[in-house]
Amino acid sequence: MIDVEKENAKIDAINPDHYKKQCDIECMDAIILALGEEGAVQMCLGNIIKYLWRADHKNAPLENIDKAEWYLKKASELTRWQYGWGWNDDPTLKTYKHMIDKYRNKYTATTATFDELVEEWKEDEKSEE
Repeated sequence: MIDVEKENAKIDAINPDHYKKQCDIECMDAIILALGEEGAVQMCLGNIIKYLWRADHKNAPLENIDKAEWYLKKASELTRWQYGWGWNDDPTLKTYKHMIDKYRNKYTATTATFDELVEEWKEDEKSEE
């Protein structure tokens, strides 16, 4: 059974109220208006890299991985609005999802470094071809 309080706390850590209280529009909506949907997707992809990159150097690596996943979901949502498909249909978003999953596994099952995970991912991609 899902612990609703725990899930809400996780969401609050990823998208806290201070991103919503500046005015009547959320920060992400302002970014979409300023950059356009494609620009916002690119920003999301950059943030995925940032959060995975720093996860090894923070006290709460899983929180950074959750943030990366939040940005993947937002990029997928924006892509679906633009093109009618989500992360599972887009090769770039699928790659990022694969990286996030591998990184999450690192903190729940392995001791691999980020570089090792990327190399492992490349090997997986080659074997799927």
